[in-house]
Amino acid sequence: MAQILVSGLGWMGRGAISYDTAARALFEAAETELLVVSYMFSSQAEAIWSGIDLALGRGIPTRLVLNNVWGKDHQWIQSKLKDRVKNGLELWSFKAVPQGSYLHAKILAANRNQVIIGSHNLSKAAIKENHELGVRLEGKAAADTVATVDRLLGSDWMQLVKPADFN
Repeated sequence: MAQILVSGLGWMGRGAISYDTAARALFEAAETELLVVSYMFSSQAEAIWSGIDLALGRGIPTRLVLNNVWGKDHQWIQSKLKDRVKNGLELWSFKAVPQGSYLHAKILAANRNQVIIGSHNLSKAAIKENHELGVRLEGKAAADTVATVDRLLGSDWMQLVKPADFN
């Protein structure tokens, strides 16, 4: 099954499902695993922070994969990341090697059987204001998407961030 997800007033109310609604439902459905992958994660993406906190509070293994945790795009969320890593969040940082290479994927996944893939960065503007497009997939396509992320996490391109890395 595939569903088109949107944000932006020009698309809303025309038969498509809002990205925000689908993301909240995915977070609530997480029982065995939550995966969040994004190029950029804003301090104002309340729905995403709440979803991660919900999963962590329920003891659900939660992985957050970001492009260069230590880069300028994530300077303002260091304390939020540090607190959540201390509370069990598995945080991964993409290493920009060669220089200028980025992790630009945007994925939310729960239980390896639901996934949202789209153009949405994890920011208030992308989720509430910008005209963004995504798709929600279930079943084998979702499992294959998570397996693809797993392969990247097992590569030299990624660094697992530990609490001591923030000091």
